[in-house]
Amino acid sequence: MNQNVFEKYIIPWSGALWFLVAIDSFFLWWNFSIVIRAISLLGILLSSMKLSNRFHANARKVAVLLSLLLYVFWLFSFFSNKVLIVIKAVDFAGFFLLLFWPKDELEKTYLLLRKIIIFFAIGSSVISVLSFAGVLHYLPHFTFEGRSTLHQSKGISYYVYGAFVTLHSKAGIVSARTCGPLQEPGHWAIILGFFYLIEWFTLKKRNFWIILCGVLTFSSGFLLIFLFVECMNMFSSMALKKSIYLILIIIGFSLTYLILPQNIRRDVRTLFFERNLEKVYENYDETGSIQKALDARAGDYSLSKYHNLKSYDFLFGYGYRDTTDALSDYRGTILFIGLIGLILSIIPSVLIIRRARWRLLLSLLLSLILVYLHRGWMFYAPYIYFLSFLAITLGSDSKTGMHNQSIRKIAVDN
Repeated sequence: MNQNVFEKYIIPWSGALWFLVAIDSFFLWWNFSIVIRAISLLGILLSSMKLSNRFHANARKVAVLLSLLLYVFWLFSFFSNKVLIVIKAVDFAGFFLLLFWPKDELEKTYLLLRKIIIFFAIGSSVISVLSFAGVLHYLPHFTFEGRSTLHQSKGISYYVYGAFVTLHSKAGIVSARTCGPLQEPGHWAIILGFFYLIEWFTLKKRNFWIILCGVLTFSSGFLLIFLFVECMNMFSSMALKKSIYLILIIIGFSLTYLILPQNIRRDVRTLFFERNLEKVYENYDETGSIQKALDARAGDYSLSKYHNLKSYDFLFGYGYRDTTDALSDYRGTILFIGLIGLILSIIPSVLIIRRARWRLLLSLLLSLILVYLHRGWMFYAPYIYFLSFLAITLGSDSKTGMHNQSIRKIAVDN
């Protein structure tokens, strides 16, 4: 195969496919998912072999690798399903290799992934608008049964319109919340939030479709990461201009909301606030405790398990994963892998982001804390670590990142 073709297409597509597999995209829900995973692993291995003479290793990357290996061994000791262990091992192995890819290849991989994410953002936004308009049911779609025990217990199935997932309840209601290629809007919101963060600190751009789709997830996850990034951006020589831009965005969304029909405004309020945030805010206002506020999103049975943990189980893990009763924050992580496991999962993140300049550092730090408070189970897979690594490697505010215009030039050329 021509070397230029391999480097231009095969290598970035291998990295992009690995990421889409790691986040459990919809195309893995068919019976031939093992073939796609095999192709993903083969692509990463062949690309890494091709790049082996250009691998970039330093003390920081070795420390990240060793800390992740320690965490992965601890994590895998709590999985009883051998197939799941193999799947997770393949996913983490891909990231271990990507850690040492040269910067220019990571740039190409990121820019390709960015296009793919924008594609899903555009399609998902259109699907969401059609759902609000009440015409979505006229479109052909694939149907999948709920993949998680929680979704199965609630009678939730997935309707896939082309490549764009929506949730369908047993009552026949199709959610207007965008899911992209994933099972849950909140999961997709976090992914979009990290891509928004990387886009700003790498390309100094804001993509309209990422913002719109992030808003249409109706998840606080995206909105908070968006605010973290914008608040950090205000502390610069262009603070006034950026503040005005942020204010205009807020005004634009507010005016759009006000001109919507009353029934759609009611649905938007329910999705954004009354669905679960209302109880969260009420709990926090009454108690002043973040933990009590998070209780509004948790199931009673899992909370009871957590509050009755013995000291040994709290420290070393109980091996309990909530499947029908949601406890998705850091307490769910402690229930499963213990406080030691939680700390082991944090160490690689700290090692990855520690050399960033303060604006990027704070944006990433706050975003990672949000993930632990919102969806701690995301750290059972490598993609959040990978996105943080991309932000540090390519971000202009990183001490190891791009201080020139090369990646922006590549983005324009592509």
